[in-house]
Amino acid sequence: MQLIMEALEMGINKEEIREFLTQTKNS
Repeated sequence: MQLIMEALEMGINKEEIREFLTQTKNS
């Protein structure tokens, strides 16, 4: 969850976060 909060602070798009989470789950 911490990574998501950091991403929001950096202004990353929700789509990019969703892709990042998907890649993390696939790993």
